[in-house]
Amino acid sequence: MSNSVDRRSRNPYHRVWQKIRYGRRYSELYELARDIKSLRPLLKTLEQAGRDYEVDPIETKRAMTVAMSLLGAAATSSKKLREIAAALDAEISKDPFQVNILRAYQDCTVTPEQPPTFPDLRRAFVNRFSRDWREGSDSDYGGKTDYSVRKTLTVLGLPLANAKRGRPAGVRSQIGNPNR
Repeated sequence: MSNSVDRRSRNPYHRVWQKIRYGRRYSELYELARDIKSLRPLLKTLEQAGRDYEVDPIETKRAMTVAMSLLGAAATSSKKLREIAAALDAEISKDPFQVNILRAYQDCTVTPEQPPTFPDLRRAFVNRFSRDWREGSDSDYGGKTDYSVRKTLTVLGLPLANAKRGRPAGVRSQIGNPNR
């Protein structure tokens, strides 16, 4: 499990990527399920070799950490065990639109502590993909609305900074008096 912690500390968007892969149901127990899956080859080798196989001390420590985490989850509630079982059976999905939104978000974000504004995100999306998310008829873009993009950002847990409201200074109104 320490390997999972190391990976999460290096990538500030780790949780967001996992939400894209597993959807809204993603929780920290999915990390434990991934660690359990990574131990399966070792357990299979031990089963086939019997008592003659000598296990690497690092692998032993990792297996003990996963076992303690699993035991802790079991001691907390049976609901967590069901969630771990569901995580072990979960299929990875990929929503290309969510991936593209995250990539544009990363392009216009210097640090995760300073989120971009919505107009900055739209500009980064256009710069990266040469089209606005409202355009398009293919399955990847499908004419997304600003509301759906904001909802996607909320589901992924990505904040937006407040932008200035209204028309930028010096830009004339499109519906105002044409004689001015």
